[in-house]
Amino acid sequence: MKTVFNVNYFDEDDNLIDSTQIDENNEELAWQLFKEFGHEKKEGFRLEFDEAQEELSDSVTKLINLRRKNWTKEDVIEAYKDEWDEIPESLEDCFSKMEEYIFHTYDEELIQQVIEDEEL
Repeated sequence: MKTVFNVNYFDEDDNLIDSTQIDENNEELAWQLFKEFGHEKKEGFRLEFDEAQEELSDSVTKLINLRRKNWTKEDVIEAYKDEWDEIPESLEDCFSKMEEYIFHTYDEELIQQVIEDEEL
């Protein structure tokens, strides 16, 4: 099992604005992610962390392994240039970032569809 943290972002009236999952209980990291999602840290807004036990998806691992066989750095740049602020230097670091991004962003159905597309 892998420990992850569900993070919820609330406004000053306690309305849920957005949520995500991260690998560590780190408020600075959470604010950074919400900033990448287009949110601003404002007075009265708060984060709430819930610890969850979750297995790393076998589907994500399968997809990353498929991409390791076929993808170049140029493929990573093309696929993620609009999603990431910075592209890592090494291809291996790109795959690590890709795995984390897919794990936290895609649902299982979408991952399965992408796997099918990659296997073609």
